Amino acid sequence: MPTLHAMDSLGYRARPSSASRRWLLRASTLLALLSGLLIGTAAHAQEVTATSRSAGLGGALSAGASGTAALWHNPAGIVSAMMYSAEAGYAYDGRTGVNAATANVIDTKSNESFGAALAFTYETANLENAPAHTGYHLRGGFGVPVLDGMVKLGAAIRYSSVAEDDEEILAALILDAGLMFQPLDWLCFGVAGLNLVNGGYDEQLPPTISAGMAVSSLSYGFMVSGDVLFDLSAEQVSDARTWRIGAEYLAGGVFPIRAGYAYDEPLAESRVSVGAGFRDRNSAIGFDASYQHNLDDSADRVFIGSLSAYF
Repeated sequence: MPTLHAMDSLGYRARPSSASRRWLLRASTLLALLSGLLIGTAAHAQEVTATSRSAGLGGALSAGASGTAALWHNPAGIVSAMMYSAEAGYAYDGRTGVNAATANVIDTKSNESFGAALAFTYETANLENAPAHTGYHLRGGFGVPVLDGMVKLGAAIRYSSVAEDDEEILAALILDAGLMFQPLDWLCFGVAGLNLVNGGYDEQLPPTISAGMAVSSLSYGFMVSGDVLFDLSAEQVSDARTWRIGAEYLAGGVFPIRAGYAYDEPLAESRVSVGAGFRDRNSAIGFDASYQHNLDDSADRVFIGSLSAYF
């Protein structure tokens, strides 16, 4: 299976298949412990962003998604990297004062022809002069490689429930789908349909199409990706597009460094992001942190951190 943008798992060897169940059990146990810790500390939150890696890249992952970030950006990317991984993340929005906790797990090692991922996000908010906010999002997705991995297909389903002052304002089953085409080891194109089924919540969850391209090299440890999002519910093209670009470099084989930029045409807002991390080859543990800043609103800034384990 070609792996164009497997930056999440660079440097980690595949475990023998005979140990798969044992390592998956350890991953699940670690995930449970991490998610319990983070959910316990999430005081007031909305779902701020996907993962620390995707935040550092400005969200430009229509063609560069791998690992559990694919559940948010393009489910076809679930099979872009071969890994067992458990991840727990925490995000803080400086403008609204909200927090978010996310726990994810992915397995693409058990079966080279199929990969699956799960993610759970918990959010609460208890801001001054605002309704009390609670909610959760449960995601599940799968990906399959076809034509020797040149084409990857994927789909994801999530259930979102949000309430304000204990009154439910959103409860929906949502469907995403995606495709990636990788004609060369270093080149990939991606298309994803997000919120294709949204339970009738067109305003909160507008149907969106994203399309992008990623160029990368595992040998040199870099990836550059860019994409554009189209809000299908917008009445004019100028009110529909969001442009994103991101770059990633794995310094010394253990320090991922990331930067990204996004421009939202409907809001006329620009957002920059930076991120960094560490990969411990001996323990197969990864740490990541990212920061996003709205150039048109200095109070709008988001901090994201995560802990990952690779098996």
